Amino acid sequence: MHFSLTVLALLTPALAAYVPSDPWTDLKPEGVFPSGTTDYSAKFGIQIVTLSDKSAETVAAKREVVNQIGDGQIQHQSVSATTTASVINQIGDGQIQHQTASVINQIGDGQIQHQTAPPAPTVTASVINQIGDGQIQHQTASVVNQIGDGQIQHQTASVVNQIGDGQIQHQTASVINQIGDGQIQHQTASVINQIGDGQIQHQTASVINQIGDGQIQHQTSENVAAAAATEAPSSGIQQACIGNDNLAMTLKDSILRDGAGRVGAIVSNRQFQFDGPPPQAGSIYAAGWSITQDGLLALGEGTEFFQCKSGDFYNLYDQNVAEQCEPVHLSIIELISC
Repeated sequence: MHFSLTVLALLTPALAAYVPSDPWTDLKPEGVFPSGTTDYSAKFGIQIVTLSDKSAETVAAKREVVNQIGDGQIQHQSVSATTTASVINQIGDGQIQHQTASVINQIGDGQIQHQTAPPAPTVTASVINQIGDGQIQHQTASVVNQIGDGQIQHQTASVVNQIGDGQIQHQTASVINQIGDGQIQHQTASVINQIGDGQIQHQTASVINQIGDGQIQHQTSENVAAAAATEAPSSGIQQACIGNDNLAMTLKDSILRDGAGRVGAIVSNRQFQFDGPPPQAGSIYAAGWSITQDGLLALGEGTEFFQCKSGDFYNLYDQNVAEQCEPVHLSIIELISC
């Protein structure tokens, strides 16, 4: 691996690593994604979309949300074949981790991680969280809860979280709850709500409303596009309720920042995590990010990233660095207070 990275650095000047004395805002790929926007002021998270093949063109995929732990890393937990979309979290160090059916978190160092999971029932999207170091992690199977009447509920599309170090982790399966009457409920891509008359409603890409006479209305794609036109480059960007550990990002002048103000970068080992500012010494890219009209996160001209299994988690990279990696898209989710 060290040899291949050295060859790339020699052949491609754009891959020159960051030296602390250099302006890190110049660390960007040469190309720009057509019609992408480099400014997006609303807070947003990312959701893992696992591609069916390396061409990355067919998004007949599992969607999972990413979390971030404290160090800024981003981690995403692995999933069984039947699991679909979970959210990404960020931990404290800026890394990004992605758990399979639940939200992706970020830990304190900015890394992003995604936890794997054993085979399980079909689960859809959970959120990605961020822990303290900036890593992003995604946990595989989250906890199943039981409410007072005995019913069991399971939320599918949770958000990606971030832990303290900036890593991003993504849990594989979100928690199943049980309410007092013993029934078991499972939430999918969006949260299922219950209104006063006992009916259960499930929000899709756009919100389903109920007017005074009891009818339920759903905005057409034209109305949704008009409502989102002030911010979103595409009407396809969904919304999710923000959580304490969710990887919440903003985009300005092609620079990604998390909720702690750290810079989203591709570091020397090709991993996507948050650090600084300035970014980690040796970083390859710290700018050149955009959001496409389809609601995907892009770096330079590309929208394809890779989740690579590391123990119980997946880490996110901009290149295929190992046999246990698979191509993914990072789908944008606007985060709102609920």
